[in-house]
Amino acid sequence: MMDLIAGPCQREPLAEPGDPDACLNAPVGGEHRATGAAAITDALAKRTIDVIGSGCILLLLAPLLVVVAIAVRMSSPGPVLFRQARYGQGGRIFSICKFRTMVGPSPHPSAIGDPHDHEARLTPLGRILRRYCIDELPQLFNVLAGDMSLVGPRAHPVGLHVLEVPYEDVVPNYHHRHIVKPGMTGLAQVMGFCGIVDSFEHARTRLAYDVLYIQFRNTYLDIALIGFTGWRFLLRGGRGASTFPTQWFLPKQPDGAEPQIASLSAPTFSAVATRSPGGITRPAY
Repeated sequence: MMDLIAGPCQREPLAEPGDPDACLNAPVGGEHRATGAAAITDALAKRTIDVIGSGCILLLLAPLLVVVAIAVRMSSPGPVLFRQARYGQGGRIFSICKFRTMVGPSPHPSAIGDPHDHEARLTPLGRILRRYCIDELPQLFNVLAGDMSLVGPRAHPVGLHVLEVPYEDVVPNYHHRHIVKPGMTGLAQVMGFCGIVDSFEHARTRLAYDVLYIQFRNTYLDIALIGFTGWRFLLRGGRGASTFPTQWFLPKQPDGAEPQIASLSAPTFSAVATRSPGGITRPAY
């Protein structure tokens, strides 16, 4: 059994899907998913975990949320909470809720996802909140409302760009990730692909992990990802190398083999990155 090396938000040498193209182009929600009564049971179990988990976390961390809200309000001008249009399940748009970590709106219309724009507007307090993912905690209200889940692909902003190229033009089958509800944490995040998307390689591998999660998601994997996220981010601030045994939670293949995930160097995606859904080519970056 292979342990996968993970370094959340610090992107050390990381494990990547053995065949990103296969993950991105594979049918999603197909043969690996339960059907009928089993599917209903899975959905009810996931929603139960979301409601009970988010409610308990909110009650437990209520004093921290109050302190952070006061600190954000006093540290810089602007509202306490940051709201932004994000893609939800089925491509539905919803308003995500986070603690504000930056000042002012971006002056550039295509700056969503621009690391330079984010760095220039990030506040000192915001830097600390992001390190421990405390800015994400108000999303628990989105989970209670049913717009999000505790575990799933990260909710992307509408109009997200990678190096000034729309995300959906960089990655084929981008909207596969919208088959399920977005999550506060997920497989891509614990494998180190979180934060600003600053390269085509990061964008493509991140989506490959999203699709891998959608194909093989189950209750045990969700619980493990929640526990790992709490330990790694909230208690350790994302520091140090850790392992997340992904293959423990993936089902065996019919022939008894395990789904192949290998530790590889980042593949080259320049040819893919220049291909858009409409057949229009963009210059490679």
